[in-house]
Amino acid sequence: MILTEPFEYVDANGKQWPVPKGTTVDGASIPRPFWSVIGGPFEGKYRNASVVHDFYCQVRTRPHLDVHNVFHEAMLTSGVPTRTGWLMFQAVNNFGPRWAEPKVDPKCEVVDDNYDFAACARNLRVPSLRRQEVSRGQIEDFIAEVEGEADPRDIRKLREGLDEMR
Repeated sequence: MILTEPFEYVDANGKQWPVPKGTTVDGASIPRPFWSVIGGPFEGKYRNASVVHDFYCQVRTRPHLDVHNVFHEAMLTSGVPTRTGWLMFQAVNNFGPRWAEPKVDPKCEVVDDNYDFAACARNLRVPSLRRQEVSRGQIEDFIAEVEGEADPRDIRKLREGLDEMR
């Protein structure tokens, strides 16, 4: 998906998370097996949160934990059920991208039509747009870890997603 207009989320602390027009997002930061819980990357209540998360996972100008946390907060703001939002946060926190602390040029704090991707996303190589591969064993371990806290319906959907991986 390519944004035809700029998009922005303002978190609970008032920090702005702008995403410029022309940004390409594809949901790649959310491992595919977890789509069975929340839907594909362009559908449902978590879509707007995924736009912000994908952009900041691409440019890596803010700490990865902040990016994963704003994904969680934005999902809840959009009406994703609390336990499902928690599960999706756990998924991106366990399987999503991580990077060294960013070294941000002050001009990179303003994300607008003049945002310079090449200059601002130099912390690490830009991740490929391919979906992250997650093994069956990793998902089984993850389910065992979160099962007591997650919504049983979401766990059932994850197990059904595992069946499709066979």
